Amino acid sequence: MRDAAIGTLICCLLGALLAWLPADWTTQIWPYALIYGLLVIVHHGVRLGRKTYLVDMASQDNRALYVALSNTLTGVLMLIVGGVLGGLAQWLGSAALLVVLGVAALGAVLSARQLPEVE
Repeated sequence: MRDAAIGTLICCLLGALLAWLPADWTTQIWPYALIYGLLVIVHHGVRLGRKTYLVDMASQDNRALYVALSNTLTGVLMLIVGGVLGGLAQWLGSAALLVVLGVAALGAVLSARQLPEVE
């Protein structure tokens, strides 16, 4: 999960840097497609890491409960954070919002480092 958070941080910062590229680059689809492709791969890494951590952490008796709770909390947080970030996007602009998301990804890196090892 830590590595996926680092990948998210890199993708957010690359997306924010696109605003400062020459106009010839920003009118092309390839820089955006490359960053989006990397972000899709990283997103799957986040999902796989979360599920693997939960399965390794939980016992057979409470595994389904942990997975259901994790999925529910993720969905609720996505709705709340999505609304807040939508408002920030209107106020800050895309590049600044990607920097804010990069800071959030840095927080994810730091919190993932503190998770206890499970097997």
